[in-house]
Amino acid sequence: LKMVGALLLVWIGIKLLAPDEDEHGNVKGGTSIISAVRTIIVADFAMSLDNVIAIAGAAQNAHTDHQLYYVIFGLCLSVPIIVWGSTLVLKLIDRFPLVVTFGGGLLGWIAGGMLITDVFVVERLGPPDTMLKLAVEVAGAALVIGLGKWLAVRKRREPVAEESA
Repeated sequence: LKMVGALLLVWIGIKLLAPDEDEHGNVKGGTSIISAVRTIIVADFAMSLDNVIAIAGAAQNAHTDHQLYYVIFGLCLSVPIIVWGSTLVLKLIDRFPLVVTFGGGLLGWIAGGMLITDVFVVERLGPPDTMLKLAVEVAGAALVIGLGKWLAVRKRREPVAEESA
């Protein structure tokens, strides 16, 4: 289960750094109230899912006695930010774009930690020592940042190539 969560976090981190052009700007309007409600529910579910996976992944790095407190703290901190602070966060991101890079790197770091401590991996390789765990976490962060930035640059170059053709 951690492996699936880790892969989802890597995907979310990469999408954070290399967003689709149509993802937010050209959303089709619903033709009915039902389709609008459906769109809102799907978007809320997707945001909630990645939030819960990230919080649970971060908490699993804590001592067993403190994991529940980390999850509760993470939810108590993140839910108000998502609900009331979204415009503030957007202004912060506009002013300091490096925040997005750090966020993507953090998701990759957490994904690396989740991956190396997954039951499937531990059964085959044994429990990771501290240096191996750290190396996989750093590799996860580097993978997300590197691949995300590469895809973002590639997407920026695509319209130029299409216009010159």
